Amino acid sequence: MEKRRHDFKKNSLLAYMVSFGIVVTAIIIAMGVYLYWFYYNKIEADFLRENDTYVSTICDIHEREIGTLDTISVEMYLSRNTVEFKLAENPLKNLTLKEQLFRYQSVNTFFSNLFCIYHEDHYLFNSTTSVETDHFLQEGIVLKDTEPEELRRLMYSSERGMKVLPEQAADGYIAKLMEYGAYVTYILPIEPLNVSTLVFLVKDVYYDRLLGCSPDARRQNYILYQGETVVLRENGEDTCHISKGYIGLVL
Repeated sequence: MEKRRHDFKKNSLLAYMVSFGIVVTAIIIAMGVYLYWFYYNKIEADFLRENDTYVSTICDIHEREIGTLDTISVEMYLSRNTVEFKLAENPLKNLTLKEQLFRYQSVNTFFSNLFCIYHEDHYLFNSTTSVETDHFLQEGIVLKDTEPEELRRLMYSSERGMKVLPEQAADGYIAKLMEYGAYVTYILPIEPLNVSTLVFLVKDVYYDRLLGCSPDARRQNYILYQGETVVLRENGEDTCHISKGYIGLVL
């Protein structure tokens, strides 16, 4: 009888210890799962918040730069008497135009070169010189992925709104003066008359500074315009598991 009682107590104690162990293990697993998801969600939320701040900052900077182009266009319209002329008929006017273009060129940190063209003439002007359109397209700025005739069409277009050519390498003697590189080309009609056009060349080094980050960041940053990738910068080897920052231009 005593032996049975002893065995019963022993089995009860063993069953209690097993049950207690199972309960403790379940609690530890539950707490582990909870803490894992808590910190996972917190880290993800912190990352998304930081990413939104990062992308928003870049958007603000870039939109200010685009706003500068719009401001230049408006000012050129207000002084259109210095823009809308034929060089052969008014050769002295080009001095006033070059002086105005020089003021824009000298104070900006966005574009590397600015050209202006009056649609009824066949010359482009920048802050230092004038060049015939054909010469400009064939030997001055030769874009790798854009045919000269397509660039001519865009420059002489009377359609409203900005046109943007994606970043691409450039050759030619004007590109050489700018130490070559790749360029995003912004083509902006002087509205509302749309009889003159401004051409802004933005060099790759600007976007290297704006969009670049350390390789450890593993990021892909895009600037999109009308559904097309204008600029792409990426860091890190594992491009399947990196964060992406899409920066849309609303123009």
